[in-house]
Amino acid sequence: MAAQLGERGPPSICCPAVPIANLTIRYLGLLKTNILLRKYPEEVRELLEVLDRNNGRFLDAFASSPIPIVNFDDNIDRNLFSPPTFLKHILPYYQRRTAELHARGKLCTAHWDGKLTSLLQFARQTGLDGIECITPKPQGDVTLEEIHSALEEVVLLDGIPAIYFLPWTKDDELVNFCNKLLRMFLPHLILGVSDLVPPNAEVGKIRLVRRLINEYQDRI
Repeated sequence: MAAQLGERGPPSICCPAVPIANLTIRYLGLLKTNILLRKYPEEVRELLEVLDRNNGRFLDAFASSPIPIVNFDDNIDRNLFSPPTFLKHILPYYQRRTAELHARGKLCTAHWDGKLTSLLQFARQTGLDGIECITPKPQGDVTLEEIHSALEEVVLLDGIPAIYFLPWTKDDELVNFCNKLLRMFLPHLILGVSDLVPPNAEVGKIRLVRRLINEYQDRI
């Protein structure tokens, strides 16, 4: 794998989501999860422990592999997880699992691609080395300044709102945004698209970002 990737970047692997995210997004949905948390808290706690133990099997295997980066595939969004839910069910999990993985020499990232105004404040407490797909305004609900203040030395992966690659977005808007992103976040930045390149994106805009990065590197 390393030979195939060359200098394009280190490989990473996605692990199962935080148990409460798995329960909410993949198994029950938001409404049923919250109803069951209120009506049957002990039973839900036991189920979350089962999901946690199952995650541990994956994480043990990943920790023993040569892959250097483990990514928590969580889709964090304030519409799914309130601050109290995050503090009770997500933050302790991140802190415990990132400590375990760091002890095995791994870097840890997570996928936070939702609305984040009330949750971004906890980013530095998680133990994560980087967070991917945080989507700034005008597509997301947080500004670059708010992201920068919340992350500090936590690496931002991606950061360019996908809408800047759509046909009706002017190239100058994309260039100005990327220049601001580079100025604010380097060296704690791996530039990319938050969250996905749209199906009707202009390929020329992707090439434009590549040229912009090359020119920026030449200047520094």
